[in-house]
Order: sequence, then structure tokens, then C-alpha cells
Amino acid sequence: VTVAQPSEGQGEGSVRFSVTANDDPASRTAGITINDQRVDISQAGKPCELTVSSNHESVGSGGGDLSVNVRASASTCSWTASSGVSWISITSGRDGRGNGTVTFHADAVTGPPRTGNVTIAGQNVQVDQGTGCNFAIDADTFNLDPSGGDRQVSVTAPAGCGWTAQS
Repeated sequence: VTVAQPSEGQGEGSVRFSVTANDDPASRTAGITINDQRVDISQAGKPCELTVSSNHESVGSGGGDLSVNVRASASTCSWTASSGVSWISITSGRDGRGNGTVTFHADAVTGPPRTGNVTIAGQNVQVDQGTGCNFAIDADTFNLDPSGGDRQVSVTAPAGCGWTAQS
């Protein structure tokens, strides 16, 4: 707080003052005294600004660990991280202040591709996981007599894994 000139007078008058911007998220207080009377001044803090280094990550069918960096406008800005699906778990950085890193683990998949979400510092990070669809057939050769006929090949695949056959 800065008191502007003139900072003294006689009779009726006014006292002008200015307050610098508060770039910190914490509120603050100050005051000025005119003779024996105090004027209290309070100022709200600047809202925290939080950003993440990525809003989209991909991982293969084998799963694995992924990391996203958090950038905060001040070291006092707090944030959290949580998973929206059971197959993604936060392994470090669940809670933080200021800049930091969130590491999370995606479990392996044995089915079709899937998408999940992790919320980091109030922002959505989409996680896409590739297919874990492994197919098997019960026979790879058929010997038919000249008369032809109908035959069948059995396909084994995880539920939800589509397949096609063509000649």
C-alpha cells in the first residue's frame, strides 16, 4: 500500500492510496493510519492457474506407466489427481502443491481397445489403450475330397474382439 501525496492536510480532505496487484493465491491485509484511526485494507488472492502437459495419452495392450506434468502459477496452489476407471491407478502425485508430476499405471488389456479418463488438477486427461485381441483358430489346413462340402473353423478370441473371415 502506498499513500499518495499530499499525505497531510487541515480540515476536511481525503487520503488517496494505491494497492499493488496481488499475484499470490493467498489473500493479504494491510492498513493505513490517519492520526489515531486505522483503515484496514484486505485484498483477495489471484486464483491459482493450473495446466497439465498433456490431455491425451496412449498406452499399448501390455499396459504400463505414464506421467503428466502439472504447472502451477504459484507454489501454494494445490491440486489432486484421480482415475475415473478401475484399470488406471495413480501411483505417485495423487496430491500436490505447485509444480509436480503425476504418474499413473494402466493395466494390461486382453480385449478390445478401451478409453479411460484421469482427472489431474481439475483437467481431464484421456487415456487410450490399444487392443489386446489375440485370435486363434483350431485348424489351419483342410484336405477335402473332390466332392467338396461344408466345414467349420473355430475361432477363439476375447469377448468384445471382433473378427472377419474372407475368401
